Amino acid sequence: MSEVILNIAKIRWFDFDKKHMRMEFHLEKVCAKEKKRIVLWYLFEKEFESYLCIDRCDAVIITLFFAAMKYGYTKICSKYPISKKLYYNLSYHIIPQLYAIDKRSLSRLKLEIPLIDSCFCGDRVATGMSRGVDSFATLYEYGKRCNLDGYRLNLLTYFQVGAHHGYDETMGHSKESRQELFEHQMEKTREFCKQEGYPLLVVETNVDDVLEHSDLFREHSFDRTHTFRNLGIATLFQRGIHRYYYSSTYNLTDFKFKIEGDIAYSEKWFIPLLSTGSIEFYSANQEWTRMEKVEKISQMKECYNYLQVCLVKSGNCGGCMKCKRTLLELDALGDDVLEKWGGSFNLATYKEEKRNKWFSSLADDKDKNMNEAHYYDEVLLCASKYHPELLGNMIQSVETDIKNVVVQYDLINIRELPSFKAPILDVAKKEDVFPYIGNYGSWVAIDLKNGRRAYLIRKGVTLTKDTVKALNIESGGKCKICWERVNLRDLPNRNSKIVGFGEAGNVFVLHRDLGSWVSVDLNDGTIAYVVKDAVELDRY
Repeated sequence: MSEVILNIAKIRWFDFDKKHMRMEFHLEKVCAKEKKRIVLWYLFEKEFESYLCIDRCDAVIITLFFAAMKYGYTKICSKYPISKKLYYNLSYHIIPQLYAIDKRSLSRLKLEIPLIDSCFCGDRVATGMSRGVDSFATLYEYGKRCNLDGYRLNLLTYFQVGAHHGYDETMGHSKESRQELFEHQMEKTREFCKQEGYPLLVVETNVDDVLEHSDLFREHSFDRTHTFRNLGIATLFQRGIHRYYYSSTYNLTDFKFKIEGDIAYSEKWFIPLLSTGSIEFYSANQEWTRMEKVEKISQMKECYNYLQVCLVKSGNCGGCMKCKRTLLELDALGDDVLEKWGGSFNLATYKEEKRNKWFSSLADDKDKNMNEAHYYDEVLLCASKYHPELLGNMIQSVETDIKNVVVQYDLINIRELPSFKAPILDVAKKEDVFPYIGNYGSWVAIDLKNGRRAYLIRKGVTLTKDTVKALNIESGGKCKICWERVNLRDLPNRNSKIVGFGEAGNVFVLHRDLGSWVSVDLNDGTIAYVVKDAVELDRY
C-alpha cells in the first residue's frame, strides 16, 4: 500500500483588514500519483490576537486527524511542532482505539511531527454560544451561577464550522445562504453577550470547504466531525483560553461509535484527551438528560428571547425538526414554562396548528426517525408528569374487530406509557389475555385493570377477534417464604433493584404466578418479585 501523507507545509498569519486577522495553514496531500494543495484559514478580530497560538500545529491536527484516518492517510507530517501531551493522547490512546473499533474503514495514522513541551498560562474559561439548549445549559452550569473559582466562564465563542448548513428533512433548504444564517444568528449572539457582559470570540473559517474537498477528504457531514472542528478552533487560541467546555448532547450511557454516525455519541470519551497542556477540554452538562437541560434553562430569564434551535432560519421557523423537538419539550414541562419562551417562538401558531397534531403523532415519529426517538421518549414521560392533558389523544388507530390482546412470550413488561423508558407496571407471561384498546405506533394499548390503560410492545403480542376471557391480573392466594432470607425485587430478574427482603415464615398476598418468579403485594400496596423456589403457594 502506497503512503498518503498530509503535510502541513506552512503556517502564516497577517492583518486581513483594519479589524481582522487571518491565520492560514498551507496543506499538501502527497501520494505517488499527485500532490494537492489547499489553504485552511481562520478569520477573527484583532482584539483576540494575544490569544493566538502561532508556534505549533495543534489546531489543524485536532481538526483533521479523524478525517485523515477515514480517508486513507497514513501520516501527518509537519515541521511545526505539536504539544507533547496532545501527541501522546492521540498516538497512544485516541488513534489506536478508533483504529481498533473499525480497522477496515480507518487507517492507523502516524504523526511524524516534532514535539514541544512548553505550555501557555491563559486565564480564559470559554464555551461555544450557539444559543441552543445545550450551550445555554452550559451557561447555566458554568456561568454566573458557578461558585467554583477558575472554572467560571469569562469568554463565549461563536465559530463558523458548518453548523449553518440550512437544511432540514421536513422544511428542505433554507432561503438564506449559509453565510447569511451565520451572520444573522451571530449578531443576535453578540446582542446576548453584550446584555450579559461576556466578550465574544467570533471565528470564520473555510474548514467546511476543506473537509468537503473532493481531492482531500470528501467529508460532507457536519455531524461526523463537529467536535473536532470546534475544538480545533478553540486550540488555535490556547495562549489565552485555558479551559474550554464542549456542550455534549449525549451521556456515556448512549455511547456508540460508527464511522458514518454522529460523533456526539462517543465524544464524552475523547474530549478530555484532546487537551494539550495549555488548554483543557471538558464535556459539559454533567449527566443531564435533554429534558433536564430544558428544565434548567427555563429558569434563566436572560435566555427567554434568545433561544436559537432552527436549522433553516435566522430566528426559529417553528416547523423544522429541531424547532418541533424543542417546542414539544417546553410544552411537556407545562404551560407556565412554554409561555416564557414567547420571544423565541410564535406560540400562538404552535398552539393552534401544531400542538395536538404533534403530540398525537409522537409514536409514529419515534418509529420513523430513530435519531429523534430518545428525545420523544423524554417528552412523553415528562408530559405525563407535568402536562398529562396533552396525551389525551394517544390512541392513533383502533382496529374495530379486535377484542383482545394475547401475549406471545414470557415476562414481557407492561408499561405505563408507550416507551421503553416508561415505568413498568407489571409483567405479562405467555398466553396472558388483556382487553384491547387501540394501537399507538409500535405499541398496543390494553385495559390492565378497571379501565386503567397500559401498553405492551406490539411485536410481543397478537391481536385476536375472538372473545377470550381476559386475565384477572390479581390471581389470588397467599405466598409464604420458605427460605431463611430472600431478596424482593422490583422486576423478575436477578439484576433488578432489591426493594426489600423476605424471611422464613413471612406471608404475602400472591399477585401473580410468572413461572420461575411470583409477584407479591407488599404492605404498602406496591408489587415486588421473588424467585418461585423460595416460596410456598397457597391458592384459593
